[in-house]
Amino acid sequence: MRKLIVVLMLCLSLTACGSKKEPAVFDFSVEKHETVETGDLKLLTGDLLSVTQNGTVVVVKAKIRSNINNKMTIDQNFSNVGDLIQNHGFDTCTELQYWAVADTTAGESKVISFTLDKASIDGIKSGSIVWTQLQDRAIDLWILPSLKE
Repeated sequence: MRKLIVVLMLCLSLTACGSKKEPAVFDFSVEKHETVETGDLKLLTGDLLSVTQNGTVVVVKAKIRSNINNKMTIDQNFSNVGDLIQNHGFDTCTELQYWAVADTTAGESKVISFTLDKASIDGIKSGSIVWTQLQDRAIDLWILPSLKE
């Protein structure tokens, strides 16, 4: 009976270990002009709509949902970008452009867009910049006016 239990536990642990997927990691250091096949890449919050590579510049488009308050609705975008850079190879691009839309009372609308330069991307990857600092580091930051209230 003990042997059966041990064998069952071993099989279950091997199955669990085998089912873990490695996170999707991309390399944008080689110039390409294409829509990137992202496979099962997921954002921390919201839905990934597309990733496009133009040379070594990457454009991420997302659809987010409203959060508890306006600040949290904005902040979720910066945490998405931080995760992409730290865990999915987006540190290999020279510039990262991020756009997010959400369902609003007027229909689907852009709620935020910004650009990060290579210095900011490298800072996030190294840990010298945390995602909560990105709003101050973002270039061309645009936030839906009603979210600034």
